Amino acid sequence: MKKLIYIAVAAAMMLASCGKEQAVKVSVNNPIDQERTEVVAVNFDEVAAKLPAITAENVVVYNAAGEEITSQVFFNGDEPQLILFQPTVAANGSAEFSIEAGTPAEYEQKVFGRYVPERKDDYSWENNVIAFRSYGKALEVEMVSPGIDVWVKCSDKLVINEWVANEQKEANWYHHNHGDGLDCYKVGVTLGGGASVPYVDGTLVYPEHNWQTYTDLANGPLVKMFALTYLPYNIGGEEISLTKVYTIEANSNFCTVKDVFSKNGQGLGVAAGTIRHNVKNFAQGENWYAMYEAASDSSDPERDGDIALAMIVPAGGEVIENGDKGHALIVGEAAEGCTEDTAEFQYVLGAGWSQGNVPSAEVWAEMVADKAEAIANPLEVVIK
Repeated sequence: MKKLIYIAVAAAMMLASCGKEQAVKVSVNNPIDQERTEVVAVNFDEVAAKLPAITAENVVVYNAAGEEITSQVFFNGDEPQLILFQPTVAANGSAEFSIEAGTPAEYEQKVFGRYVPERKDDYSWENNVIAFRSYGKALEVEMVSPGIDVWVKCSDKLVINEWVANEQKEANWYHHNHGDGLDCYKVGVTLGGGASVPYVDGTLVYPEHNWQTYTDLANGPLVKMFALTYLPYNIGGEEISLTKVYTIEANSNFCTVKDVFSKNGQGLGVAAGTIRHNVKNFAQGENWYAMYEAASDSSDPERDGDIALAMIVPAGGEVIENGDKGHALIVGEAAEGCTEDTAEFQYVLGAGWSQGNVPSAEVWAEMVADKAEAIANPLEVVIK
């Protein structure tokens, strides 16, 4: 009888141990009064310490109903660093998730970006809501511009490859809506739809060159991250280097940008902004603004609708509705970065379309205000 009891106890202990090693429970808590769908990150090493079977290739995330949800492993070099997933969490609520070792499904790709040498060295990026591009060095014979171009969308398709290919066959192809959206935004030598440059004595200091090199850092399915490096700026007789790191996640009208300057850029004034065209509405808060204007690169602006643009600077700054060279701006300064050898300025740009998911200026202003509040009150991720 004692032997049977010992066997039963040992079996129970084995089951408890297996249960502990089969899953890591995670709680995501929302501290504010708005429902949110955002990408969150869990430290990979913390999960691996509790779940030795986990690898970068076998991560599976389940919600409380036991349904697999899209996840992504973010790498630091060759080493897995973070497990990313995108929960929807009720206002002032929480949601429970389970991370396990298994066979992940084939997830739908909702973000994309690439170097586009066939279009004069653009770098273009998108998610299932909006698309952007930045101008590379091959375009310098025609134009040097730090500006960010905006491609508006009315479907959830990833369109960059299709639009670029069709533009190679027929000039101005993507300046017409063929069912998914179009490029109806004018940039020129401006900040376009959300670039940033040094700001000295009330003046925007444009770079002398377009971006020179790129590095892909994450390629979806939930998050696209990449870096563009510029030749050093000469500011006040001093050379200051700059790399811009862009992060866009699925299902969002917003893109985070981190300017990483060399250490001698600490204290440098920086302005992030958007060029003003036919502005119909301008709303602002403490550290954000939302602008709504007519399509600016269009033969028929009424047909092509209105473009929504926004800027958020989490650390705060001066909002200037009508600033240098015809821009709306938020002006701040570069502070000490993640390492003592760098200085950083971080902001969030946003864009949308009246024929997409931003039907009015009022809706857009509310979306931007909500995003600014969410940035100030991040979702809290707890490994149990």
